[in-house]
Amino acid sequence: MTYRRTAILAILVGLVAAGGGRAGDEPKVEGKTIREWLTRTGDTRKVAELGEPAIKPLIALLGDKDRTLRERACDALETLGPKARPAAKDLAKLVRTDPAGAVRHLAALALKEIEPGMEVVPDLVAFLAKPRDPAYLVKGDLGPVFDEVAQVLGAIGPDAKPALPYLIEKWKCLQKFPARQSNYGDAVKKIDQVGARKAGIK
Repeated sequence: MTYRRTAILAILVGLVAAGGGRAGDEPKVEGKTIREWLTRTGDTRKVAELGEPAIKPLIALLGDKDRTLRERACDALETLGPKARPAAKDLAKLVRTDPAGAVRHLAALALKEIEPGMEVVPDLVAFLAKPRDPAYLVKGDLGPVFDEVAQVLGAIGPDAKPALPYLIEKWKCLQKFPARQSNYGDAVKKIDQVGARKAGIK
């Protein structure tokens, strides 16, 4: 029995040590964790220079209570571009749910640079369908967020077809604002050319 307890204790110690090692492997910027660095500075490019190892810590910061940290995490992921695609779904959720309009906008800008696929479509369609969902109250103007989301969905192409009715509706509502309206018309054409012609989008 004593030998068995000793063996079990040795295994547990080994697991704790291994877990500690993994935690200590988080990449650092000038000796600071990504959270510490982004809390003290706005230099998101230094974080992006870490490359793919920075993605997981940045995804964790997207859910932080501190709005500034969420903003800076979005900015760093935008700078990373397509390499940050593992963060795409989390960014799309942020577009749909964040309480700050500015954070939603930065998340949408990041998605444009990341060039995601159909994994972001459900959240972005939900945002278009119900942008001011009472469950996710938001402060700020959502107009710029809509415009960026339209471009993200257009770049996805036919896989973004569930967004079509909402994009067409926005296009119709912006007849007096041709500069903005073109975002939605272009997106619709990239997703479904036949649907665009039926809606009168040339």
